[in-house]
Amino acid sequence: MEQEEEKNIIIEFQRKVLQEANCTAEMLAYLDEIDDDVFREYYCICALDGMTVEEIRRIDSIAVQDWRVKIKHIKEERLNFLENIFVPNSEMQKQISELHDKAGKVFQETEELRITLNATLQQTLDIQKNALTEQRESYQNSLAAKEELIKERDEKIQSLVNEIEQNKKIWQTEKKTLLLQLEEKKII
Repeated sequence: MEQEEEKNIIIEFQRKVLQEANCTAEMLAYLDEIDDDVFREYYCICALDGMTVEEIRRIDSIAVQDWRVKIKHIKEERLNFLENIFVPNSEMQKQISELHDKAGKVFQETEELRITLNATLQQTLDIQKNALTEQRESYQNSLAAKEELIKERDEKIQSLVNEIEQNKKIWQTEKKTLLLQLEEKKII
């Protein structure tokens, strides 16, 4: 009786663990049908790993003569299941590797394009800067030349104004002299 009670405690403990792991009611019901304690323990481990009730039923339905062969088979099935989950197959690994290589190449090409673009933009900025500097110098030279022309013109205008003033004085003096001469001729 004590052995039966111990078995029930173990089964109840397994049920609680499986319930905490969110195993389905169908899984719990199926495991309750397993009489052999060792097989039940292995199937509980398989359920905790994430195997479905259908997968466990399939494993359990395989007929074998020796219980050691059946345990070996359960272990192999569990290992295959875990490998499928955690170890990607070679084709998928190859695809991942190819994608990784492509991503690396794209990154490298993008980096090269960025460097080239930055260099081109810097050259363009340097060209624009030089052009603006030359244009500013040209405007400054043009402005200086125009200021010089304006200064020369102002000097020329001032010179002409002075000449006109001088000619006006001379003309005034000559006019007076001429008028005096005319008046003297009238008087005589």
